[in-house]
Amino acid sequence: MVNSRGIGVDDVFVIVGALTTLTPDEAAQPVHEKMSLMLRHAGVSITVTSLTDIVAFGIGATTVLVLVITVGVLGVNIWGTINLKQEFDSRWFLPTDSYAYKYFEKNDIYFPNDGISAGVYCGEFYYNDGDQY
Repeated sequence: MVNSRGIGVDDVFVIVGALTTLTPDEAAQPVHEKMSLMLRHAGVSITVTSLTDIVAFGIGATTVLVLVITVGVLGVNIWGTINLKQEFDSRWFLPTDSYAYKYFEKNDIYFPNDGISAGVYCGEFYYNDGDQY
């Protein structure tokens, strides 16, 4: 149904184009005469556009390959997106002879599961107004 409307739309453009090419004497004719003159000029173009629309629709309707390729490409893209892995290591930006790089390397060797150790140093805390710890 959508294609039948689409075929008619391009024919309307051809007919309106033929209307603009009428001479002033032809444009002064009654409506049925103007339509006759417009269709005389636009008839071949309408036939050609209708035939090419039918051929294009027939090729598109009988070609399953486009759908198969589209679904295949979509499936590969979804699979690739799901399996995409992203890595980042701040050591990539450290010179290999720096102290920080060597620290990370030794930390991986001697403490592979513990991560990087950190220490928190605090001064005196006053949790309540009168308490001092």
